[in-house]
Amino acid sequence: MNWDWWDTLTRYEQIATHVSRHAITQWLSIDNDDEGWPLSESHHLVRTNDSTGLLERAAQRDLQRKLELLCSA
Repeated sequence: MNWDWWDTLTRYEQIATHVSRHAITQWLSIDNDDEGWPLSESHHLVRTNDSTGLLERAAQRDLQRKLELLCSA
């Protein structure tokens, strides 16, 4: 199978394709790339800084909050 098309997708499109293909209903993405993320799907994204990643307190708080919401669903 030729996967060259995969590299043409935004990171969101790659993730959304995987989620859809595998019928995943509860998920989070931790990523420094928010290009193409629709506002309606932003609850799935924990946006990190390019250089500090999850060392940033705001990203840690966002991850904690979104995990709590995910686990309570």
